[in-house]
Amino acid sequence: MLINKVVIIAIFLFISCNEKGSNNKDFYHIINHHFFQIVDSSAYISSKLIQVPFQKEEITNDQKICISIDYFYTLTNKMEESISAIVQKLENKHFQNLISKKYSLELAIIDLLEIKNIGRFELHPLNEKAKNNCMNFAGKLTLYKPFISSDLAIIPYSISRSEKAGYSRIMLLEKINGSWQKNQIIDIERW
Repeated sequence: MLINKVVIIAIFLFISCNEKGSNNKDFYHIINHHFFQIVDSSAYISSKLIQVPFQKEEITNDQKICISIDYFYTLTNKMEESISAIVQKLENKHFQNLISKKYSLELAIIDLLEIKNIGRFELHPLNEKAKNNCMNFAGKLTLYKPFISSDLAIIPYSISRSEKAGYSRIMLLEKINGSWQKNQIIDIERW
């Protein structure tokens, strides 16, 4: 009887660890597959992640454009409340279940080497920005704790050009026929 309990516990631990590993792979797959829906390639022209209307921007040449990457493994209370309120209003009620702790993906850091589909952009950790010799910093991409199940995902992120220019959004995705498809992108806040 004791052996049966140990086997059941071992199977449960294996499945939960395997699911977390699968969710990590799904996170990187989502970011790679949808990178240019998160970060607009218009920065290729102006070297800025956020375009300011009627502001004359210099056209860049073919050199790499750098983006600072920041990651918060927790959400601010304000952001979590905003995401919950938005998700509660959605027609697809299954996204509401993702907000529970059981589907939040706990990443200590983001492995930038796993993000490969970035075109002419170079990704640099925020704390290493001063160490780089990159001439064109387009802005900052902040990724927050994602919510990923086997068939749905919510990816919160912010894009900022400065402390006074930016926005926060969530990308809602569904896994259809084994591929992560964007359901919609919803603005949370602009500043």
